[in-house]
Amino acid sequence: MCCVINILYVAKFNIEMKKTWMLPVMMLQNVVQKAVTVFFLPITEILVSMVECEPNEKGELILGLYPEIPCFSGMHFVHGGLSLIITIVFVLIALMCSYTLFEN
Repeated sequence: MCCVINILYVAKFNIEMKKTWMLPVMMLQNVVQKAVTVFFLPITEILVSMVECEPNEKGELILGLYPEIPCFSGMHFVHGGLSLIITIVFVLIALMCSYTLFEN
């Protein structure tokens, strides 16, 4: 949430052309660099593990993290769908940021 607020703050100042205070820009660059390099795999692993289903003894698909929850039924349908959407958005943002930050 802090990154979203920081992005909006930097965008507002870029529109107004007041670039005298660069601390938010440097903070945003630092956070994005860490997110697309060091924390990329842990974040995507957590998001993908929300939809990782395995068959049990009865042949039903259950959630890998919590074997008592059946896959894509009840609230897991909402959480799994949201996790997939967030994963796709995160990967696209990470690709765009890595292309702009590491273009050399």
